[in-house]
Amino acid sequence: MNIKHALMGAAVSVVALAGAASAATLSLSAGGYADTIDTSGTGTDPFDLTAETGLAHGDALTVFDQANDGGLQVSEPTKIWVTYLGSEAGNETAAFELSTGSNQLFNNQTSSFGDVASFMDDGGFIDFLFRDISDNESIENGDTGSATSASLRMAFADISANGRSVIALFGDGAGDTDYDDIAIRISTVPVPAAGLLLLTAVGGLSFAKRRKKA
Repeated sequence: MNIKHALMGAAVSVVALAGAASAATLSLSAGGYADTIDTSGTGTDPFDLTAETGLAHGDALTVFDQANDGGLQVSEPTKIWVTYLGSEAGNETAAFELSTGSNQLFNNQTSSFGDVASFMDDGGFIDFLFRDISDNESIENGDTGSATSASLRMAFADISANGRSVIALFGDGAGDTDYDDIAIRISTVPVPAAGLLLLTAVGGLSFAKRRKKA
Protein backbone atom coordinates (compact mmCIF):
# COMPACT_ATOMS: atom_id res chain seq x y z
CA MET A 1 0.00 0.00 0.00
CA ASN A 2 1.21 3.52 -0.82
CA ILE A 3 2.59 5.13 2.37
CA LYS A 4 0.89 8.45 1.70
CA HIS A 5 -2.48 6.73 1.23
CA ALA A 6 -1.97 4.69 4.40
CA LEU A 7 -1.20 7.81 6.43
CA MET A 8 -4.11 9.68 4.89
CA GLY A 9 -6.45 6.82 5.74
CA ALA A 10 -5.17 6.71 9.32
CA ALA A 11 -5.53 10.47 9.74
CA VAL A 12 -9.07 10.50 8.37
CA SER A 13 -9.95 7.55 10.62
CA VAL A 14 -8.68 9.42 13.68
CA VAL A 15 -10.85 12.42 12.82
CA ALA A 16 -13.86 10.27 11.95
CA LEU A 17 -13.70 8.23 15.16
CA ALA A 18 -13.23 11.34 17.28
CA GLY A 19 -16.30 12.99 15.84
CA ALA A 20 -18.63 10.16 14.91
CA ALA A 21 -21.46 11.90 16.73
CA SER A 22 -20.96 15.23 14.94
CA ALA A 23 -22.93 15.85 11.75
CA ALA A 24 -21.84 19.47 11.34
CA THR A 25 -19.86 20.15 8.17
CA LEU A 26 -17.81 23.09 6.92
CA SER A 27 -18.16 25.04 3.68
CA LEU A 28 -16.86 28.23 2.10
CA SER A 29 -19.23 30.96 0.99
CA ALA A 30 -19.27 32.40 -2.50
CA GLY A 31 -17.34 35.60 -3.01
CA GLY A 32 -13.76 34.51 -2.43
CA TYR A 33 -11.05 34.39 -5.08
CA ALA A 34 -8.58 31.65 -5.93
CA ASP A 35 -4.88 31.72 -5.10
CA THR A 36 -2.18 29.16 -4.32
CA ILE A 37 0.51 28.49 -1.73
CA ASP A 38 3.86 29.91 -2.90
CA THR A 39 6.96 28.51 -1.20
CA SER A 40 9.34 29.91 -3.81
CA GLY A 41 9.01 33.57 -2.88
CA THR A 42 8.56 34.59 -6.51
CA GLY A 43 7.25 38.14 -6.36
CA THR A 44 6.64 37.93 -2.62
CA ASP A 45 8.03 36.42 0.55
CA PRO A 46 7.73 32.61 0.59
CA PHE A 47 5.16 30.63 2.56
CA ASP A 48 7.24 29.21 5.44
CA LEU A 49 4.81 26.90 7.27
CA THR A 50 4.86 23.81 5.05
CA ALA A 51 6.13 21.54 7.83
CA GLU A 52 3.60 22.85 10.35
CA THR A 53 0.54 22.86 8.07
CA GLY A 54 1.32 20.10 5.56
CA LEU A 55 0.49 22.56 2.77
CA ALA A 56 2.75 22.46 -0.28
CA HIS A 57 3.70 24.77 -3.13
CA GLY A 58 0.79 25.15 -5.53
CA ASP A 59 -1.92 23.99 -3.10
CA ALA A 60 -5.22 25.78 -3.74
CA LEU A 61 -6.53 28.54 -1.48
CA THR A 62 -9.80 30.46 -1.34
CA VAL A 63 -9.16 34.04 -0.22
CA PHE A 64 -11.44 36.65 1.31
CA ASP A 65 -10.63 40.32 1.89
CA GLN A 66 -12.20 43.77 1.94
CA ALA A 67 -13.20 43.51 -1.73
CA ASN A 68 -14.21 39.82 -1.58
CA ASP A 69 -16.58 39.33 1.35
CA GLY A 70 -17.35 35.98 2.99
CA GLY A 71 -15.60 33.12 4.71
CA LEU A 72 -16.04 29.79 6.49
CA GLN A 73 -19.46 28.43 7.46
CA VAL A 74 -20.68 25.51 9.56
CA SER A 75 -23.91 23.72 8.72
CA GLU A 76 -25.44 23.72 12.22
CA PRO A 77 -24.72 24.73 15.83
CA THR A 78 -21.75 22.75 17.08
CA LYS A 79 -18.55 22.82 19.09
CA ILE A 80 -15.61 24.21 17.10
CA TRP A 81 -12.10 22.95 17.77
CA VAL A 82 -9.15 25.16 16.80
CA THR A 83 -5.49 24.09 16.69
CA TYR A 84 -2.55 26.47 16.45
CA LEU A 85 -0.18 25.54 13.61
CA GLY A 86 2.32 28.39 13.70
CA SER A 87 3.25 31.83 12.41
CA GLU A 88 6.00 33.52 10.44
CA ALA A 89 5.39 37.21 11.08
CA GLY A 90 7.34 40.22 12.22
CA ASN A 91 4.18 41.71 13.75
CA GLU A 92 2.29 40.35 16.73
CA THR A 93 -0.71 38.46 15.34
CA ALA A 94 -3.57 36.57 16.98
CA ALA A 95 -6.80 34.65 16.41
CA PHE A 96 -9.93 35.51 18.43
CA GLU A 97 -13.31 33.79 18.81
CA LEU A 98 -16.37 36.04 18.97
CA SER A 99 -19.18 33.74 20.14
CA THR A 100 -19.16 35.12 23.68
CA GLY A 101 -17.30 38.38 23.16
CA SER A 102 -13.74 38.76 21.93
CA ASN A 103 -11.66 35.98 23.43
CA GLN A 104 -8.10 35.42 22.28
CA LEU A 105 -7.52 31.85 21.12
CA PHE A 106 -3.86 32.06 20.08
CA ASN A 107 -1.08 34.65 19.89
CA ASN A 108 2.00 34.11 17.74
CA GLN A 109 4.26 35.36 20.53
CA THR A 110 2.96 33.00 23.23
CA SER A 111 1.27 30.01 21.55
CA SER A 112 2.97 26.75 20.55
CA PHE A 113 2.34 24.29 17.73
CA GLY A 114 -0.47 21.92 18.66
CA ASP A 115 -2.14 24.20 21.24
CA VAL A 116 -5.91 23.56 21.13
CA ALA A 117 -8.91 25.71 22.03
CA SER A 118 -12.64 25.23 21.54
CA PHE A 119 -15.90 27.17 21.65
CA MET A 120 -19.58 26.70 20.87
CA ASP A 121 -20.78 28.19 17.59
CA ASP A 122 -24.43 28.81 16.67
CA GLY A 123 -24.04 27.85 12.99
CA GLY A 124 -23.60 29.88 9.81
CA PHE A 125 -20.40 31.90 9.58
CA ILE A 126 -18.03 30.73 12.31
CA ASP A 127 -17.41 33.44 14.89
CA PHE A 128 -13.68 34.20 14.69
CA LEU A 129 -11.28 36.84 13.41
CA PHE A 130 -7.59 37.39 12.80
CA ARG A 131 -5.90 40.47 14.23
CA ASP A 132 -2.62 42.23 13.56
CA ILE A 133 -2.09 43.51 17.08
CA SER A 134 1.00 45.52 16.16
CA ASP A 135 -0.91 47.63 13.64
CA ASN A 136 -4.31 47.36 15.38
CA GLU A 137 -5.99 45.87 12.28
CA SER A 138 -8.39 42.93 12.01
CA ILE A 139 -10.40 40.88 9.53
CA GLU A 140 -13.52 38.97 10.62
CA ASN A 141 -14.74 35.72 9.12
CA GLY A 142 -18.06 36.22 7.34
CA ASP A 143 -17.63 40.00 7.32
CA THR A 144 -14.27 40.41 5.61
CA GLY A 145 -15.69 43.36 3.67
CA SER A 146 -15.46 45.33 6.91
CA ALA A 147 -11.74 44.59 7.38
CA THR A 148 -9.91 47.57 8.83
CA SER A 149 -7.36 47.51 5.98
CA ALA A 150 -7.57 46.56 2.30
CA SER A 151 -4.28 44.65 2.65
CA LEU A 152 -5.62 42.12 5.19
CA ARG A 153 -6.54 38.67 3.87
CA MET A 154 -8.09 35.48 5.24
CA ALA A 155 -7.43 32.31 3.25
CA PHE A 156 -8.62 28.70 3.48
CA ALA A 157 -7.09 25.51 2.12
CA ASP A 158 -9.30 22.73 0.75
CA ILE A 159 -11.76 21.36 3.32
CA SER A 160 -10.81 17.83 4.38
CA ALA A 161 -11.90 14.97 6.68
CA ASN A 162 -15.33 14.59 5.03
CA GLY A 163 -16.09 18.28 5.37
CA ARG A 164 -15.06 18.59 9.01
CA SER A 165 -11.61 20.19 8.97
CA VAL A 166 -9.84 23.07 7.22
CA ILE A 167 -6.68 25.15 7.59
CA ALA A 168 -7.25 28.92 7.89
CA LEU A 169 -4.43 31.37 7.12
CA PHE A 170 -3.90 35.07 7.83
CA GLY A 171 -2.11 37.64 5.70
CA ASP A 172 -1.43 40.80 7.73
CA GLY A 173 -0.35 42.81 4.68
CA ALA A 174 2.77 44.04 6.44
CA GLY A 175 5.02 44.12 3.38
CA ASP A 176 4.26 40.65 2.01
CA THR A 177 1.48 38.42 0.65
CA ASP A 178 2.53 35.00 1.89
CA TYR A 179 -0.47 33.92 4.05
CA ASP A 180 1.72 32.65 6.90
CA ASP A 181 1.27 35.38 9.50
CA ILE A 182 -0.79 32.91 11.52
CA ALA A 183 -2.12 29.45 10.67
CA ILE A 184 -4.82 27.48 12.48
CA ARG A 185 -6.79 24.29 11.85
CA ILE A 186 -10.56 24.61 12.37
CA SER A 187 -12.54 21.41 12.89
CA THR A 188 -16.00 20.29 13.96
CA VAL A 189 -14.38 17.34 15.71
CA PRO A 190 -11.38 17.25 18.05
CA VAL A 191 -8.13 16.36 16.27
CA PRO A 192 -5.87 14.53 18.77
CA ALA A 193 -2.13 15.18 18.63
CA ALA A 194 -1.58 11.91 16.77
CA GLY A 195 -4.10 12.90 14.14
CA LEU A 196 -2.56 16.36 13.73
CA LEU A 197 0.88 14.85 13.22
CA LEU A 198 -0.50 12.38 10.67
CA LEU A 199 -2.24 15.13 8.72
CA THR A 200 0.97 17.18 8.70
CA ALA A 201 3.01 14.13 7.62
CA VAL A 202 0.67 13.52 4.69
CA GLY A 203 1.21 17.07 3.50
CA GLY A 204 4.97 16.70 3.90
CA LEU A 205 5.02 13.51 1.84
CA SER A 206 2.96 15.18 -0.86
CA PHE A 207 5.39 18.12 -0.92
CA ALA A 208 8.42 15.82 -1.18
CA LYS A 209 6.78 13.89 -4.00
CA ARG A 210 6.11 17.10 -5.95
CA ARG A 211 9.68 18.31 -5.47
CA LYS A 212 10.99 14.96 -6.74
CA LYS A 213 8.82 15.22 -9.85
CA ALA A 214 9.96 18.80 -10.43
